Amino acid sequence: MRSAPKELNIDTIEKMVPEHQREDSEVAMAIGEAAMHRGLYDIAEKYIGKALQKEPNQPQVKEVLGDLLLRRSRIAEQVVNDRGPTKEEKGYLEKAKKLFTEVLNEYQKSNLTASSIRVLLKRANVYIGLNNFGATEEDIVFAYQLQPTNLEVVYRYASIKLKAENWDGAIDLLDTLIGKGLMCSVELSLSQCLDKRNLKGDKKRALLLLQSRLNDLGKEDPDLRREYLATLVDLERQTVGVEKAIEMLETLPPNTVSDEFVIVLRGEIYRLDGHKDKAENEAKKAIEKIRPETSIQDKRRIATFLQVVGLYKEALGLWKTLVQPEYIGRDTYRLMESAHQCEDVAFITEFAEKLRSIGLWERKLFELELDYREKYHDDNGTQKVMEEFLADHSDMEYAPYVRLRLSLLGIRTEKQDLIEKDPTKLPQVTEVNAQIGRWVAVVLRHGPEPTKGVEYAYELVRLNWNQKEAHIAMIGSILAPVGPVVNIDQPEIAAPGAAVQYQENDTRELRWHIIENSVVSTPESSRNEFSPDHPHSIEIIGKKAGEHFYLVKDGIQERTATIKNVLSKYVYRFNYCLEEFESRFPGTQAVKRLIIKEEDGKPDFAPLDRLVEKDADFSQKIEEKYNKQLIPIYTVANLKSRQIIEAMQHIISTPKIRFKCCTGSNEEMEIAECALRESENIVVDATALGTIFLMNSCEMFIKIPRKLIVSQGTIDDFRQLLHIYDKPQSTVGTYTKNGFIPWTPKNIEEIRRSLQELLDLIEKHCVVESGLIVGELEASCRSQLVRIFGQLGVESMMLAARVGHSLWTDDLATAEFARMEFGCQRVWTQEIVDYFCMEDTLEADFEAEVTMNLMHMGYYYTRPNVRSLLKTVDKSHGDVDKGPLSQALDWFGDLNVNIEGIVHIGAMFLKSLWQSDHLENINQTVTIRMLERLSARSQGVNVIHFLVKKRA
Repeated sequence: MRSAPKELNIDTIEKMVPEHQREDSEVAMAIGEAAMHRGLYDIAEKYIGKALQKEPNQPQVKEVLGDLLLRRSRIAEQVVNDRGPTKEEKGYLEKAKKLFTEVLNEYQKSNLTASSIRVLLKRANVYIGLNNFGATEEDIVFAYQLQPTNLEVVYRYASIKLKAENWDGAIDLLDTLIGKGLMCSVELSLSQCLDKRNLKGDKKRALLLLQSRLNDLGKEDPDLRREYLATLVDLERQTVGVEKAIEMLETLPPNTVSDEFVIVLRGEIYRLDGHKDKAENEAKKAIEKIRPETSIQDKRRIATFLQVVGLYKEALGLWKTLVQPEYIGRDTYRLMESAHQCEDVAFITEFAEKLRSIGLWERKLFELELDYREKYHDDNGTQKVMEEFLADHSDMEYAPYVRLRLSLLGIRTEKQDLIEKDPTKLPQVTEVNAQIGRWVAVVLRHGPEPTKGVEYAYELVRLNWNQKEAHIAMIGSILAPVGPVVNIDQPEIAAPGAAVQYQENDTRELRWHIIENSVVSTPESSRNEFSPDHPHSIEIIGKKAGEHFYLVKDGIQERTATIKNVLSKYVYRFNYCLEEFESRFPGTQAVKRLIIKEEDGKPDFAPLDRLVEKDADFSQKIEEKYNKQLIPIYTVANLKSRQIIEAMQHIISTPKIRFKCCTGSNEEMEIAECALRESENIVVDATALGTIFLMNSCEMFIKIPRKLIVSQGTIDDFRQLLHIYDKPQSTVGTYTKNGFIPWTPKNIEEIRRSLQELLDLIEKHCVVESGLIVGELEASCRSQLVRIFGQLGVESMMLAARVGHSLWTDDLATAEFARMEFGCQRVWTQEIVDYFCMEDTLEADFEAEVTMNLMHMGYYYTRPNVRSLLKTVDKSHGDVDKGPLSQALDWFGDLNVNIEGIVHIGAMFLKSLWQSDHLENINQTVTIRMLERLSARSQGVNVIHFLVKKRA
């Protein structure tokens, strides 16, 4: 049975053996081995299991069962594809390891050296599958110690030397195997070692070695042939040139390797020789050459080559057909790298999620997934992924960094429970680079003891003295406008931890002396740090400003100094970092100091005024463009580096600029009404939220009978704005040509409270969705759209493009683009209020209030009605030069407004105005100013006659 030809199937073999004889352990094991060699693992396991039941202590049976488990783990495929095991394969490997260990112990007890070596090499293969390379080496070294003349053992031992880049040791061992009739892999390994060592004559000898076995290559495994030829071709290129290497490829014996592989090798020759265009052409030829019968290994080689020459899109398409989310190996990294280069966000997050669902994760893939989830505002997904990792605790070394990242998410989303409270669970200052340390300081500053952030930043600077990120961390730990206020106790008496300024009494020179009590690193005198037991520290401790101490006290020429100032060492280092930053790190914009000098006892604000003028000039250019072109308000915000509300406020408060909201056409209104009737879901973009905020009409969220959706990016934009107004003492205000006008603490507090109310209502009454949908766009298109509309604008448009959704935006440019590019149905604030007022969901008085406010803010086009016009009169107390009445009257002079519509509304307005309780002089003034607006229009005189007659 063991010697039966492979063409003989297992059914035939079973029929050849009487049923009662199949119960014999030796026969059962033979049938099992026959089934195993034919890849019928279930049948093999059945028979080998029978043999083990009959002879449970027989090591040979256990060894065969171990062989079966090793095969079931697809160890050969793992090695060839350089991948890790799947969850199922790992289970087989663990069982095989246990069996081989038991068998090895039995063989060693019986002094069966050859059998022990055989099992050691098998167990080494198991360890390779389990990625335990230390144990692999131990088994191979042990086998070599048992029998250093065994050819297979020598070869495996040489592979250890090769892996360790011990070229001399590997070459010496492999040299002993040449000419022994072994596989071509010996010459391959030896030539690779010679190529790497690269002493004089090594490459030439390596080439001759490979050429000597070229005729034997057809008998070898296809995978070995591919690697052999790849090495040979590269050596040909290096030693005899490109033309000879290509000529050798063209004269290969038939069927040595596939045509696809030959094309890839030719492309590699061109690439390594610097001919990028030719290499790309060969890569494209290889893609065209792929057929259904093309082997997986050839496809892998083609995909790898595509990636190397920069054809990531094509490589990704091929990798997706080859790599499944069942394991993590080199191909997994190649797949994800291609996806990353193509920014295939949806694929990256879905693939990573599938890997995690079967218990597989790896740090690089984990961070790549988190990067994209954070970039596309998937806050809930980001939180879930990190919390799942921390619950597993599979990598304790990496856990502090995950807690750091989760804490930063908590700070950004204002989820205090996500912020790590225990400093010992975050990356320690002695173990991080300056960039990571900077973020740790931020997290600690938002913790229960904000001064911990200052202390951490202080030590970070000391350990990373020449890194700007560390200095930024020190400055930000105290000066950051966002986050808790940090109060540092200032000592009156010098003690460890104090920075003391003193003046030498003989030279009058001022110096600083930090009594450094850090346990993190030793004091450095070049930074004015001295230990508490330093002679000067001993003299200074216990003294306060104005007291004297000895610099030298030797009874010969004594020198004294006077203490001028005593500060906390943290305050001293903060001041130093702030004052010296520009000189130490020139060109860095992270910190900008404006020095306000005094002249004649008054502060000179000239630098600040110049900053204001620069900003004002830039703003004027943006305003001119906005006036002349249909530019999204998102673009205005991006250009000004402001949040959306700030950009809207800027446009609204700028004279002679109207906020472009809609065209006001009947067709536009009909389409919007249809959208409101048919849409169950309304995506509310940042401009709509900005309108609601500026009108202080947050109750709209509660009353509109639709599912309202807001993108996470939009929430984040509003939350960032809230952080700016987080403290009443924040220096915020408006840049104008007349200078910087600061807002009062009361103004700031009102804005902060209104923003918080809006955010609370959004989170309570709206569905917040991530922006991962933006990742579905092609990368170059996505990049361009984000540059114009910002991440949050694109998120809203794409969320609204789904069936049953409409987009609520008050920006005309956004609406037009969303309609043309994504087919979005669009509505805007006034249309929503009008529609739901007609549906009796909103009150008529509320609708009039909203319309009045929109007219006051210059939203174009806003349609007034009689009720809203009367409200403008009340709001302005009849002052025709004051808003919102002034803007309402301007509507009558707008040449873009249909004259017929004006006649009807004007007549009804005048009638209601004169029937109201207003004083007669107010009614007269309003009437006269309205008629003046009308008189400037063509046919305006006819309208005036009609209105006067109508009023009479």
